[in-house]
Amino acid sequence: MARLGGQDLKRLTEALQEAFPTPDALEQFVDYMNFTPRKVLARIVAPNDNLEERARTLIKTAETEGWLRQLVDEAVAANATPALQQIVNDFRPLLAAAITNHYKVSFMGVRPLVDRDDLRTALESLDQAKRRIVIVNGPRASGNSYTLQFIRYLREQLGTFGLIWVDLWELSGTAADRVVTPLMVGRAIVDQGIEAVVPEKGEEPWAAWVTTFCNRLTGPVNKLPQPQWIVLDSFRQVAVPTETLDLVKALAKRLAINLPHLRLVLLSYDHGLPADLEPDLETEQIKPITAKELSLFFTRIYEARKVDKAIDYTPKEVAVAVAKVLRAVDPNDPDRLATLAREVAKEAKGILES
Repeated sequence: MARLGGQDLKRLTEALQEAFPTPDALEQFVDYMNFTPRKVLARIVAPNDNLEERARTLIKTAETEGWLRQLVDEAVAANATPALQQIVNDFRPLLAAAITNHYKVSFMGVRPLVDRDDLRTALESLDQAKRRIVIVNGPRASGNSYTLQFIRYLREQLGTFGLIWVDLWELSGTAADRVVTPLMVGRAIVDQGIEAVVPEKGEEPWAAWVTTFCNRLTGPVNKLPQPQWIVLDSFRQVAVPTETLDLVKALAKRLAINLPHLRLVLLSYDHGLPADLEPDLETEQIKPITAKELSLFFTRIYEARKVDKAIDYTPKEVAVAVAKVLRAVDPNDPDRLATLAREVAKEAKGILES
């Protein structure tokens, strides 16, 4: 997401102070935006902050949370001072690049994200605590790795959750028999910032060990400042014994009981979960990217250029972009998705810079 430089931040801060010259006026403006002061100003400013500090914090929060363009548009609508109107003209490319909803992005940095509407919806539900578990499935080279990249992108942009990634394939390489045990998974989770003691495995059955491990997670996890997303990856690439699958199911059941700060994302997982977890579950079955998905993607790219540079486009231009990408990709290429991503990124870059 685009960021304001020091001088631009100063200009917008001063313009907001001019348009809303008292703390009460700024609060009333925020309320007018449909963001109540309790939800925005009260959580981001200190009681003794002056008007300049409040305005600057409001702008930086809008950048971080993805509503910078809405902030400026609503400020102009509320009080169209010459300074604010000039900022709209000067900042137009920056504001056009400001993402209102990071779940709808076309690019994760330099990587394109085509389609994946089910994943976008599922992860947004996870972030809003409407769901606690997401399962993503698809054949090899269908986009499972992009799921992890998207989650990392969301963590960096939103800052609303922490990420604990456990690659079962990587873990299997540390075991003589390449079998991933519950103890290995438990240690991999705790080693990423959770101050819990992983129980050693004694003579007790694995079911007892799993219960003890989950109990020991409860206190430390619930003291963390933000939710943690545990991403368990590569189920299809390794031998996963029943005991390890039981750990996954136990964690899933605990999320709604005594681990409310945890979310669970399972990649390439087709082992099922208890039926009573259905209300907490979102799933995505990755579909092949076709001309239809590419057409929607390039339409968004052309729309972004239209907003940024006021250059219109035609459906024919979209169709040409789609055809160019598809011609460059061999449908029998085992790395078709990687090739497709490169071609999509190259074509989109050309459109945005034209």
